[in-house]
Formats: sequence, structure tokens, C-alpha cells
Amino acid sequence: MNPPQRPHTVLFASVHNGEQSKMAAAWLNQLGEPAKVRALSAGTQLAERVHPVVVEAMREVGIDLGSESPRLLTLELAAQVDLLSTILSQN
Repeated sequence: MNPPQRPHTVLFASVHNGEQSKMAAAWLNQLGEPAKVRALSAGTQLAERVHPVVVEAMREVGIDLGSESPRLLTLELAAQVDLLSTILSQN
């Protein structure tokens, strides 16, 4: 018998971790199969909070980000994931 495999971990990284990366991780966690994939998000220069417009937009589609807060991207966190995807904006 094969040992159970852990889900693949995807990290969505952005600068502030208050908008796009939070949404990307939330969507992957919502739509992905939990036994196969899980998503995290982090940023390099953290926002004070997840943008209220993002929280409201995700709430409208049934995803609650109200208790989320920005997370710092560290080398230790990056070393724990299988895939790191960067999200860039034109702001």
C-alpha cells in the first residue's frame, strides 16, 4: 500500500498581499480538490489589511476573506511550497 500523498501547495505572491494574491489563493482553494491542492498567499511589502473591496467582492461569490490578513513572504514559507506564482500589477 502506498502512503497517502500530501496535497501540492501553491503560493501566490504579490507585493502587498491584500488583493490579487489573496483572491487567487481563495479561488484555487474553492475550486481545487483539497486532497490534491492547497493554496497560500503572501507578499513582500504587506498592506495593512486585505482590501475591503476584495473582501466584499469575494463575499458576493460565497468566499469569506473577512478574517484573512496579509502574510509576509519569507524564504521559509517559499521553501515549503511546490509552486510559487508571482502576481504583478500595473499600480
